[in-house]
Order: sequence, then structure tokens, then C-alpha cells
Amino acid sequence: MKRRYKIRKQVDSFPVAENSPAIILWQDDPNGTKVLMKMIDESEDLRPFIVFGSPEFRPTEGIDLNPGGLKRNDSVFLESGKRPGNIFFFGNKPEFCQSEYIDGMLNILQDCGTISCIYTISCIPAQTSHRHPRKSLFIFNSEQCRQRFNEKFKNIKNKEFSTMPGMPQEAPSINLYLAWKAAQRGIDCVNVIIESPFYSVISEDVAAETEAMRIIKKLTSGRYRKDEKADLIAQHQKEALDLIIKRSEDLTDYVEKIESGEMLSFEEMQLIISEIKRIIGEPHD
Repeated sequence: MKRRYKIRKQVDSFPVAENSPAIILWQDDPNGTKVLMKMIDESEDLRPFIVFGSPEFRPTEGIDLNPGGLKRNDSVFLESGKRPGNIFFFGNKPEFCQSEYIDGMLNILQDCGTISCIYTISCIPAQTSHRHPRKSLFIFNSEQCRQRFNEKFKNIKNKEFSTMPGMPQEAPSINLYLAWKAAQRGIDCVNVIIESPFYSVISEDVAAETEAMRIIKKLTSGRYRKDEKADLIAQHQKEALDLIIKRSEDLTDYVEKIESGEMLSFEEMQLIISEIKRIIGEPHD
């Protein structure tokens, strides 16, 4: 007989959501969200109220957070101390039982009260230059959701997500599944996707994460304040890529093509990544 695990453990009182937003972030996104999570934690004064998950979902180590004595393999629901009722989820994507996992997440959100909209935030590799501002793309789980979003956030340009020709990318499937399940319950859900240069292989793209933070602040009616430390890291990343690209005529040509709006083939993209890795691996004086 299959063992059943308790998937939620209450560690503090539930928030009272009154038409409040919920922000979903995945620690194990390949393009990283660690800097973003740190910025949110420092900005929102987060309070954990539910530890979520069990070995049947993901029998591996998870997020590296320690609010309220949480263990490494915990995912967690948190309430903003600055804007009570606003909810955040920091977690790991389930390897198994995705349907049960998402149902459990939605049950917790509905137990908090009325959720105006669920926003999933993720970064994806795209054919964009590290010298250009990061763009935000959006997927809505219904036409009504799109209309309500456009009416509420007139100052947010919501370009629709589309797969780029010759580039094997897709919106994170767990987010699309969450959006679909939310629609079945009549809950708005928007997948917010931040474009990140596909060749940013040095480390996670902090410029994309700061853009995500700016969007999150708008979605949660918060005031965005620039994080000087994160901006400095993003600037250092840009300068490092500039130096790497200048060391190769091929890289210079390819990046100039991207900046002029020309689409590269998958093979050309692979060559760029290989060349950057080769240069990074070379000994320096």
C-alpha cells in the first residue's frame, strides 16, 4: 500500500486575503531566482505560514531558506509584512504527482481568502542581447483574465509570449499547468516570463531578476526601489560578457546580428555558447 504524506504543515496563522495577489517562484528554475527571492524577502518582510510538500513530490534537496526553522527540502507559503494579504510561494517543482501538488497549492491559496490573480514569475533564454533591457512576456489563462489585467495595469506593456523560430524553448510547463488548473476554479493566472540572453552562461542573469522584481512591485501595488547591490552585480555581468565577446570575432559578429534583429540558427546559438565556455576556461594572466 502506498504511503501517504501530509503535504502541508501550518507554522503560523493564515493571512486574510481580500482580492490579493499571489506570486509563485520556483527555486529550481534553470535561469535562477535566488537573487530575486532575496530581494523580495528583504523588501516585503516575509512571514512563513505554511510549509508545503512531501517526499512523494520531490525526493531531493530543495530550497535554501531558513525562516522559522524551515528545512532545506521545504517549500513555503509566505505573507508580506508590508502588504498583509499579499502571498508569496517559494518552492521546488514536483518531480511526481504534479496534479496533486498544484491542487494542494490552490487549496492553500483559497483557504487564505479571495485571490485576485496568481502570477508565476520565471526567466527564459531568448535571442536578446546582454546590452539590451530585459523584456517581459505574458500568458493569460483566459480572455477575461487578459481584459482584467489590461484594465488594471494600463502602464504595463504585455507582449504575448511566442516561441522563437529555431530556438527550442517553451514556457515552464508547471506554470502552464498551474494556470490551467486555476482557470478550472475560476481564478485568474498570468505567467510572467522575463527574457534573458541565452548565452548568459557565467551565472544567473541578475538584470532579468531585477526586471522581474520591478514587475512584481507593480503587480502587488508596491513601490519599486532599485537594489543598488543587484544593479552593481548586473553591471559587472554585462562588463564581463563584453570582455568575453571582444576576445572573439565570431562572438562579436553573432551578438551584432542579434542586436540588429536577425534570428540565429540553433547551430549558431550552440557555437556562441561553446565559444563563451571555451574563453571562460582559458588561463588568464
